[in-house]
Amino acid sequence: MRFYFHMSGEGIGTLSVFIKTEGVLHLLLNLTGDQGNYWQMKELQLSSSTDFQVVFEGKVGHSEKGDICLDDITFSPGCLLFPLASATDSIPPVPSTGFCPPGTSVCGKGSCFTPEQKCDFTDDCGDGTDEQDCGTSCSFENGRCGWESSQADNFDWVLGTGSVQSIRPPYDHTLKDENGHFVYLEATPVGLKGDKAHIRSSIWKESSAICKLSFWYYLSHKASGTIRLLIKVERVLISSEKGDKKISQLTTVFNSHCHLSVMVTMVTLSQ
Repeated sequence: MRFYFHMSGEGIGTLSVFIKTEGVLHLLLNLTGDQGNYWQMKELQLSSSTDFQVVFEGKVGHSEKGDICLDDITFSPGCLLFPLASATDSIPPVPSTGFCPPGTSVCGKGSCFTPEQKCDFTDDCGDGTDEQDCGTSCSFENGRCGWESSQADNFDWVLGTGSVQSIRPPYDHTLKDENGHFVYLEATPVGLKGDKAHIRSSIWKESSAICKLSFWYYLSHKASGTIRLLIKVERVLISSEKGDKKISQLTTVFNSHCHLSVMVTMVTLSQ
């Protein structure tokens, strides 16, 4: 079972989740106090040899300054709903393979997923269809994973492999051989010194304070330039990390209440 919760405020009480079998409540989760002013996702494993119910219990805190909210409660296909005679007739038939209701998309296995389930870091389809081309985890071995170059730039990031004949590294970081892929920029063409080339992620949903992005980058000793990492929220660039070492790993933390995208920019690259 998966659900989203929001618990914020100095007067927050307690949110408890139980599984109820044969009239007995068994505690699965207990959260007390302020959990942060943003939506968070929680997944719980449900396993019972008898029919069961799930019970959410909210307890009021010491004051009215706070809230406990729940949203998007979903169960995986492995959860079998007890067949009630009054409800069975109203349950719509399962969509046939390749067909989904308007506003949803089809998974590779034939089931359906909603726009909210696209790029949410969870394999709702079971075959990765809803997480394809999101850029949430990309080695560039199967394409660009949704990372796109800006059409306004004069030159672009290119998908390629290592080369000992150019300023590119001789191998990638994933496979560590000449067949491994990565995106790169060659030396800036004459007349474009100081120009910029952007590569942008797809749009990601609101993040918590523990959301992190990590990637490896390489700058040839024959080239000079700066890599900038920018977070774009509602058309505004709100954060920036810079890297200018020759080879290193860069990690940054996101915390946004709005949908966001990430832009990696190379500035002033010259040979």
